[in-house]
Amino acid sequence: MNLSKIVITLLFLTSTQVFAGDMKAEMLSKAKAMASKNIEKQMGVLKDLKSCITSAGDRGALKKCRKEAKSKREALRASNKAERQSIKDQRNKMKEAGKKFLK
Repeated sequence: MNLSKIVITLLFLTSTQVFAGDMKAEMLSKAKAMASKNIEKQMGVLKDLKSCITSAGDRGALKKCRKEAKSKREALRASNKAERQSIKDQRNKMKEAGKKFLK
């Protein structure tokens, strides 16, 4: 009887470790995709800034280009922060669910 409980416990622990490994791999792939997407957005802002600077005819237009780029970067930073927070919330929910399950 005790041997069967030990075997069942070991099987359960190994299956949860495999599941946790899959979840970690999934979270890593999401993080990589998000980082790549954010870099593309940043490059777009910089390309727009470069285009605006090259077409600027005077100092006022140059200043306007910089202000527009700054506002775009700030908006991008805010959206990235919101995405990161949602991922953190998901991770915390998974941790809490795991803690409740083990109790």
